[in-house]
Amino acid sequence: EELIDRFGDIPEPVENLIRIAQLRGVTRRLGVSHLSLRPDGVHLRLDEQHMPEPDRLFEAITKADGRLRFAVAKKPELILCERNLSPEAAVELAIPVMTKVHDELSALKTAAKEPAAPEKA
Repeated sequence: EELIDRFGDIPEPVENLIRIAQLRGVTRRLGVSHLSLRPDGVHLRLDEQHMPEPDRLFEAITKADGRLRFAVAKKPELILCERNLSPEAAVELAIPVMTKVHDELSALKTAAKEPAAPEKA
């Protein structure tokens, strides 16, 4: 909003760069080292040294979006299954989904740090 206020309408290439930077920011926090668009969806390769704990990651992606799959081939990756996306549509889809995964992971970490509530008799 500040950019528009200061410089007027943002050209489409600049908007695309902003969206890509936003996606990169959220995926880096999840340990994503590489992102690619394939006919079956968006593939996000995970860096094993920086990825969250696999059980928490699996729980977070399950809660975040039913189109997410966790795959382990040569390297672990998340697949956001949506066929035949354009690059622009892939970025628009991936930002909120990956943000939701990040939020779910944060909630799981917070819940793990909180002591269990005592049971009432």
